[in-house]
Amino acid sequence: TVFPGTEAGISKLIYPNHGGRYFLTAEGKQIELSFPARRQVSQNCAGAIKPKKTFKMAKKSIAPEDLWSCGACEEPNTYDDLVACDLCDTWYHKKCASLKNLPDDKESWVCMNCYKKKITKMEQEVDHIKKTEDLIKKLQGELAQMKLNSASNVKPEVIENKQQEDFQRNMFLWNQKQILMELPHFDGNPKDWSKFKNAFDVTTTQAEYSNLDNLSRLEKALKGTAAKSVQPLMISANNVPHIMRKLEEQFGQASMICRELRGDLERIKKLGNKTINEIADKLDCFIINMNTLNRADLLTDPRLLEELIWKLPYNLQVNWVEYTQKYVTQHQRQPALTELNTWIKPHAATQLAMNNMQMCTSAPEKKGRMNVHHDKIGSSHENIVAYAIRRTK
Repeated sequence: TVFPGTEAGISKLIYPNHGGRYFLTAEGKQIELSFPARRQVSQNCAGAIKPKKTFKMAKKSIAPEDLWSCGACEEPNTYDDLVACDLCDTWYHKKCASLKNLPDDKESWVCMNCYKKKITKMEQEVDHIKKTEDLIKKLQGELAQMKLNSASNVKPEVIENKQQEDFQRNMFLWNQKQILMELPHFDGNPKDWSKFKNAFDVTTTQAEYSNLDNLSRLEKALKGTAAKSVQPLMISANNVPHIMRKLEEQFGQASMICRELRGDLERIKKLGNKTINEIADKLDCFIINMNTLNRADLLTDPRLLEELIWKLPYNLQVNWVEYTQKYVTQHQRQPALTELNTWIKPHAATQLAMNNMQMCTSAPEKKGRMNVHHDKIGSSHENIVAYAIRRTK
């Protein structure tokens, strides 16, 4: 195969069928190129042929500068070993690259120009990572070391895969932190404490937040009474465990949560049939929350049971008395709030269906219409106003 643009009498490259050996024919002589058979061969802009990684020039009759020149010294090649950059594919003398030994097949090597480009890229990454203090310090330390090596003209070291994996892991953790950063607002309502506490604990574990990160999150999430109660402790990130403990003592006690949920039931007004669905919904939530808080003992409160029964329509009160008599006969004990919840659900479903039916069948109310006539006589300033009112159907 003849390649246009070749120099120094290089005429053709012979690919043997058996593979693994490559030859150059020039000036009537044939020399063997010594490099691994598994390396790919590519053509550069000058038309010369070169392997992808390392190349040891054979000391034969053709001058090596007729193939390609060094990317550092830009002088004609000498009889020396060559190494190629994995990123830009530029070739260098081993001496110009400040290497004692050529890297083996499994090692990676980049030139100084590409090394500086990687430094510039990392500087741009650092600009975007400002909210995570620990990660910023780590990346800035790596960047400072790389700048120091570049400024002192220290030879570039072989980049290991582990460094790249660590950088990718740090970027993943930073993205996770941004996603999980925001906490739900908490204003001191005991009913919201469990949700707030679980969100804080889970996100702290998943994103590996530091105390400084959590202090910033708490400043944004705490409102009202909750924020005022821990305001004196917000001066230091080391106080984060004390802040959470104080919030739990003031707003997260199980007795306080139970009292708030019980208050929701006690505040239900007696409004006839409209009360059935409200009692059913809030009673069901109350029972679920009491079981979650391990306070099933509050489900046997007879006073709360009687208060809820009294708010039901009269016909349902009668039905409950009949149900109670049968229940006592079968189980030898009085029914509790759990039994009331099971008993009232069918009645609530029936009442909801009736309400929907009434909304569909009720006709819209027709409104009357008023016609007004206003007339002015002559040049007089007196107005004669006549009203004609007609109610239309």
